[in-house]
Amino acid sequence: MAAVFALIVIDMTQEQVYIDGISFLPENWSGYTNILKLSKLLPTERVFDSRLWMTVADNSSLFEIYESGRENSEGAERVSHLQEMNATFVKKVQYSIFYKSEMERLLNDQGVTDILLTGIHTDYCVLASALDAFYRKFKVHLVKDACASLNGESGHSRGIDQFEMFLLNYGTVVSTEEAVKLIQFK
Repeated sequence: MAAVFALIVIDMTQEQVYIDGISFLPENWSGYTNILKLSKLLPTERVFDSRLWMTVADNSSLFEIYESGRENSEGAERVSHLQEMNATFVKKVQYSIFYKSEMERLLNDQGVTDILLTGIHTDYCVLASALDAFYRKFKVHLVKDACASLNGESGHSRGIDQFEMFLLNYGTVVSTEEAVKLIQFK
């Protein structure tokens, strides 16, 4: 059976990238371009923009400890660098995109077998989502040059190391160029 790919972009929001108005990523971060490149190679129905979008009714522990990710808040909107990306929005209420969301159903409806994971933060939100995708038997490809961490290069590297340790044969760490080849080869 041929692989069917989906792209998931995690938490690329104004308030998560811009801390106190200052981006923790360089304005020319190549990850933005890489995410857009991958998004244009897949049908829109298999490109997902997943961000914290919480209300008190979600009963999320993150809602209790963070002030970010509030439903309909300006800060929870997608970063301007990715505004041109056509994607299906998936509400996220915990670190993982799969917790109390419609993500699994949307992927299954499209016959997805393989997920390209991008976004922030490699060492917790991306990693938690990768683990949950693994539990659901999706093959996960972490696109290392389209992910970053607020904890800098050490956090990014730690997330990649943990991904490789836990996912074994169900996951690979790839560059954007390797991801493009995977999509085109399928």
